Amino acid sequence: MSDSDGNGTGNVTSHRRRHISEDMALRWFRSQLDKDERRFFVKHLLGKCGRCRELVFNLGIQTGILLPDERDTFAALAREAPDVGTRRLLGLAQWAFLQSVEGSRQAFISAHPEYQHLGLYERLIEVAKHEMLKDPFKAYELVNLAIVVARTLAVPDNLRKDYIATATAMVGNAARLSADFTGAEIAFAAAWALREEGTADPLVDALIYRYEGAYLSDLGRYEEADKALNNALVEYEHIGDTHLQGRTLLSLAAVAGYHDAMQSIVYLGRANVLFDPLAEPILEWCSRHIEVWALNELNRPEVALQLLEQSRRLYNHFGRTDIWVRLCGYWIEGRIAFNLGLYQDAERILTMLFESLDREGKHPVDLTLVAVDLLQAISVQQGRRDDVIRFSDELLPLLRHLGLHDQGRAVMLMLRQALITTALDNVAWKRVKQYFRRNWYNPLAEPLRLV
Repeated sequence: MSDSDGNGTGNVTSHRRRHISEDMALRWFRSQLDKDERRFFVKHLLGKCGRCRELVFNLGIQTGILLPDERDTFAALAREAPDVGTRRLLGLAQWAFLQSVEGSRQAFISAHPEYQHLGLYERLIEVAKHEMLKDPFKAYELVNLAIVVARTLAVPDNLRKDYIATATAMVGNAARLSADFTGAEIAFAAAWALREEGTADPLVDALIYRYEGAYLSDLGRYEEADKALNNALVEYEHIGDTHLQGRTLLSLAAVAGYHDAMQSIVYLGRANVLFDPLAEPILEWCSRHIEVWALNELNRPEVALQLLEQSRRLYNHFGRTDIWVRLCGYWIEGRIAFNLGLYQDAERILTMLFESLDREGKHPVDLTLVAVDLLQAISVQQGRRDDVIRFSDELLPLLRHLGLHDQGRAVMLMLRQALITTALDNVAWKRVKQYFRRNWYNPLAEPLRLV
């Protein structure tokens, strides 16, 4: 008599199963296994059962959860495509196991040769990309683990340098998302140095350019950011990857949205016909959000609100699992409400967003920018002088704690004093917001003038 998994084990416990059944594999992909079953599943895959690895890999392909990547380096590895899928599956299981390892995971990987393979490196990179916006500190740890694995790979040295360069560029991206811009600068310099000893793979070059472009944008160096991202675009055009071309154009649109909203719309028009929403579904949300933001910046809040409502399904879908999507949704809602003259609604939404970002504690630049938006929403309402003073006084020690430089805190103090005595016009507010976006990390050579 067989058990429910068809393994011929009768009523013995799940630890005694001989093999993984199709039903169990499908339920694992759907995160439907209980703790006991998950333990067996992971241990069995790590036990190098070729039958079950191929079974799970084939089911993953059939369901669309695992897809062979055209950019896999089959020739360099001297392996066929199914072996690539198997190594990914092993990496998936090993990462699941690593999460329960106490102490140093780096030391564990160094001490266990069976963990020193490309499948685990790829899995760590994938998880780091997924975590990057939600938790850049976790992403930072993951890519450093990937570097440990990459150093052990049995591949040609120049190819190993490519893998390490890729992970090092991701270290830079995680550092800039944590507002560690010095660390980001060091990481990108190291990534380029490693690239010089690599295979001259255009994918490696493009990835470094793309992350470096985001870093330069955060520093307010928009012209340099545009140049870096356009360099990435050229690399992707060279290899004919239309999806990554579209993805890069979305990045260019996001950067332009801070200083040239009309150009942002132009980039979106090109991006939307290139990126594949099936390959990266969240890019459809990214495109909509950038467009809504740009329309609001172009003083078309009614149109922006209409598009936002049409895109609510995307915000709700991705916002269920990604806090950053939810926060972006709140932010654009608050800014649209302000442009529509609904100042109390804007204040309510921005207050909720500010408190959420403050609790999260991982995006200091965005927290500062939201604080300025909130201060504007409060100050334009009649009889709110005391509230302006109270909120400004709360901000100053918070900004010091976040690491904002002395000049930035002085600008906030000047803003507080100006709001107590007069009402700033839109030109002055725009100047203040541009200052904190472009100069949060690098202060101006000359002090900012509000009037």
